[in-house]
Amino acid sequence: MAATSDAAMSPRQIAEHVDAIAGALARFSAGEPFQLAEVAERFRVLRDQYRAEPKSLDAHVSRLSQLSGQFDALLNARLPDVVDRYHRVADQIRRAESEKQYLRDFLVRKAGPGRMTLAGTAAELTVRPCQSRVLPAAGTEPRARLEQLIQETGQWQQVSQLSRSKLQRALQDSVFGERQQAIAQMCPVTTIHQITSRVRPG
Repeated sequence: MAATSDAAMSPRQIAEHVDAIAGALARFSAGEPFQLAEVAERFRVLRDQYRAEPKSLDAHVSRLSQLSGQFDALLNARLPDVVDRYHRVADQIRRAESEKQYLRDFLVRKAGPGRMTLAGTAAELTVRPCQSRVLPAAGTEPRARLEQLIQETGQWQQVSQLSRSKLQRALQDSVFGERQQAIAQMCPVTTIHQITSRVRPG
């Protein structure tokens, strides 16, 4: 499959995704194995593109609507397979998340307190410690008290209704006046580790 894009796509790339979806659905209708994951991913990429630049898909809206309806019809015709597929994918994700967490914990232990870059044969990753605030869990009494304190300062919108990163910046900027210390105590600082991975160049 063509690379998905975090950045905006060109008209040619958009057309390639649309044509690829149409081709996959036509092949499936003709009895060939269905590349469901590929079709779903291409639809996702186009949805992201639409959210970023709605007008960039103007020339394809009608065709994409038709293809989406065709996709749903094909899935409806094979509903038992869809149910089984969903269960398998959900189980694979659960197992992958467990493996990812185990590997993450190992890499954090290996990196220790400092920054470390590790290389594999095809990829490399960086483990970086950073300071972050721990917020009380949603739905708890401490969380409700924290929200009340912030609202009393008039800074609720500034922290985007308790965005962790914006709250951390607001505390650094000491915007909460006489409530500053109480709010900081309810959000203690802890060390977390960020892990980023990328394909090795070359």
